[in-house]
Amino acid sequence: QNLYPLFLNSTEKEICATLGLKYDNKIAARYDEAVLNVKKASDNWSCQWNQFSTWDKNDFEKDDFKGRRLFQKFIPIELSDYKDSTVVIWCGGSGREAYHVSKNDTKLIIVNDIGDQIYRIAGLINPSIGMLLLRCDILNHPLMKGFADISICDHALHHIKESALGFKVVTE
Repeated sequence: QNLYPLFLNSTEKEICATLGLKYDNKIAARYDEAVLNVKKASDNWSCQWNQFSTWDKNDFEKDDFKGRRLFQKFIPIELSDYKDSTVVIWCGGSGREAYHVSKNDTKLIIVNDIGDQIYRIAGLINPSIGMLLLRCDILNHPLMKGFADISICDHALHHIKESALGFKVVTE
């Protein structure tokens, strides 16, 4: 709750105002260094994905590191295991993992990322597929343990200060 205003971008703040949601802007004075470092990381990821790596569906269809063949090599889960499952994709970045998972008749795809580029992912996925985008720190998320059938984090844990805790989140 205390992180609420710090991590909101201007569009998110406008949506909150439209919905009548209020938050305390003065709370920022009480943030400790660790929280401010997470905010810096969030801004960095948003910049990287929104300005430099603006991939789309066409990029994910190419036979390179963004394509399906290498996704399946990096994430060696049987395609049949995705059917009717709930999949959580941690640190979902540009949506590469969500895009490829969405081709496998999943029940629900939940994508977590700290950066605001997460909202672009909705445009990559067929709207008939259940999707939830969670913009939050992997170490501070609202999901209950055991909620997912499949949990994926593709080479992102080394970017988290407490990577062992991140690994615990992914495996629970």
